[in-house]
Amino acid sequence: MRKEAVLLLFDAQHPCWNEETVSLAGEDPQALPALEREGLLTKEGAFYVLSDAGVERFRFEAASAYYDAAPGTTPKDPRKMLRRNRMELLLRRSFLGRWGLKEPRPGACLPWFPSLTKEELFRRETGDTLVWTYTEHPSVRLLLDRYPLPSNANVLPPNLQEMRAFLHAKNISVSHLELDLLLLQHYDFEQYMHVPPHPNDELGFLNTDRLYCRLAPPSLAGRNLHRDEMDAVCWDIGRLHLFLLWQRRVFLPWFFDRDTEEQDAINWWFWITDTEEEALVLQRSLMPLGEALSRPALPLDLWVLSLEALSTRTAREETFWDLFAETAHSIARTQ
Repeated sequence: MRKEAVLLLFDAQHPCWNEETVSLAGEDPQALPALEREGLLTKEGAFYVLSDAGVERFRFEAASAYYDAAPGTTPKDPRKMLRRNRMELLLRRSFLGRWGLKEPRPGACLPWFPSLTKEELFRRETGDTLVWTYTEHPSVRLLLDRYPLPSNANVLPPNLQEMRAFLHAKNISVSHLELDLLLLQHYDFEQYMHVPPHPNDELGFLNTDRLYCRLAPPSLAGRNLHRDEMDAVCWDIGRLHLFLLWQRRVFLPWFFDRDTEEQDAINWWFWITDTEEEALVLQRSLMPLGEALSRPALPLDLWVLSLEALSTRTAREETFWDLFAETAHSIARTQ
């Protein structure tokens, strides 16, 4: 029983664990009650968190192992954090990504601007009509004129310091969209590892595929989305639109939708449900909006995926393309 290894699972990004998630991480779940008896873990309902003594022991063990991570503390929404943890573990084990490197970032925050209200971002009309109103907002138009799409790879990227000074001068504030998980796939890692970094690539997106994951509301089985839940979907995707807009024009121009070898770099958004039944309910609810959700942010694919579908797989796929062809439900695809 490697109790120290289990204790070090409880870092700041993964503060909640149970027997299933510890097993998914390849460790012995019997270490959980043993660590609880030692006073290093506290059991709260169906999950464990570090005790005060566990926080101190985590720091000691992490320093001894040269592990650069902060200990986790009890979160405001432990059930959500446990779902995040399970989602990350199931995704990581479900495909090999051979010759590549999977980089999970739970709780990643994506910068978007200008900081618009929901009413300024979109409007839902009668029926299933969705109108993206942000495209005509004066601040967005101002930025679009100032930062056009590059015509080729040799166009110099904008100066970030000057861009931020411009935002400040025009009173344009920056907000952040928190994801449940951002999973970067560094494909053909050895081939690209010697490529110099891009000067504006603050998120490290160069030569990666990006999977943006949002946990869907629980208990969707047997019902459609409420209006406020549909609005939350549009709110999330609209903020993603603005994030993608400036990644393509400012932060990683020319190389956001293609890599340094002129291969496509993908951006796929996933709503993650607990069960397959919930996934089908969510797909049925969102299909009437369909491609309207992804326009005008193409190329962008939208999917629904269940943790149940991932957990019941008995073999790992070679790539996430193979995995999602078998498990995910499409809402909108880039043609």
